[in-house]
Amino acid sequence: MFIGIDDTDSPDGMCTTYLGLVLKERLESIENPILYRLNPNVRFKTRGNASISMRAQNENNKKIKKIVKDTIKEFAMVECNNTNPGVVFIDEDFNSITEEILSFPLKCVRSFVDISDAENILEKYSIDSFYLGNGRGRIGALASAIVCLVDTIYPELRYRVLPDHTYELLAYRKKERWGEKRVVDVESVFKADELTYPSTWDTVDTVNKELVCVPNTKCPVLLGVRGESEKAVISAFNMMKHEPIEGWVVYKTNQGTDLHIQNPSSNIDLKEGESYVVRGRVVSEPSTIRGGHVFFTIENEKEVKCAAFEPTKQFRNIVRELRVGDEVRVYGSYIENVLNLEKIEIVSLVNHELRNPLCPKCGKSMKSKGNGKGYECVKCGTYANSKRVVPIERPISVGLYEVPPCARRHISKPLVRMRGKCVHPMR
Repeated sequence: MFIGIDDTDSPDGMCTTYLGLVLKERLESIENPILYRLNPNVRFKTRGNASISMRAQNENNKKIKKIVKDTIKEFAMVECNNTNPGVVFIDEDFNSITEEILSFPLKCVRSFVDISDAENILEKYSIDSFYLGNGRGRIGALASAIVCLVDTIYPELRYRVLPDHTYELLAYRKKERWGEKRVVDVESVFKADELTYPSTWDTVDTVNKELVCVPNTKCPVLLGVRGESEKAVISAFNMMKHEPIEGWVVYKTNQGTDLHIQNPSSNIDLKEGESYVVRGRVVSEPSTIRGGHVFFTIENEKEVKCAAFEPTKQFRNIVRELRVGDEVRVYGSYIENVLNLEKIEIVSLVNHELRNPLCPKCGKSMKSKGNGKGYECVKCGTYANSKRVVPIERPISVGLYEVPPCARRHISKPLVRMRGKCVHPMR
């Protein structure tokens, strides 16, 4: 049986992924745990908008369902009005792998999906589910359960639901320590990063000297190590010194894949709350407003306003160096008619500018005689028809630039994974 779970946490604690550890013990045998990140722009999310799923190997499906339901009732933070847990159970022999089923997970990552959309599929395909509150968690639970089913039983169709994947090891605190200050040896974490990067990434932020793998919330997670393989994340974790833990789980995941990013058929089609990569020419000089946020505009079929907000730190310095005429590709989420940058690719740079001609006698800059009337040296009376072309040096170069690890979304692909590209990683 394939089990999908979502929306059990709240801003005051818990983490849906923790149930993977609990069920690993209570069901005795689970396989292929999946951590599936959904649309990062959904307003109902708690933190990273993660759903989980797994395959339970037990002939007694009734017993499996009872254990899962009891576990949800025990741990879900239903006292929070925004917490609406959902669980989906897909039988092992489910074979209705239709276009509707295959397309559902990606819709949940790239757009907004209503509860009714999930309910219609559950009813149409006789898929069992359980929920508390309004059951909004069934959306992510269904998406993740489908991913686990396809990844396990139909690997030839994996490209439809999980075209790229990474791994994350999540270590969980003992329950008596939840809410207390985390004890993690900083030096050991930086050393683990040094020895395993680039097989692992976003463990630390070396520029801003921050631990990225350790959360600041009241949730049960002590730390999370992201990487290209189970071996890599386990190796890094084993180098780290920390407080005693309850246990850990390695999830296969769509984190670090840019699965949320779409190529729009037209810049005119950008939709609120969805994420895109858009190409265009810079048509306004970058400007910094109060708070340190940097804005500029690109144009292709229409103008698109772009922003590098203060939390992106040093990334804003790259953006500030853009000039009118530069060609770029911008990656990010379209929120309130502004593309919030996660990455930027500089395709081409303006490498010259036009300046008033120099007088061949005295070497001073000539003055304009008026629109279309040429230029004249005030001192010598010499004349020139047009401006001169002057090469300029740019402190930035062609290639991809990213926000620092401390500002990176879970689902955003770090440049270290973008092979074959001219990249300028920030770590």
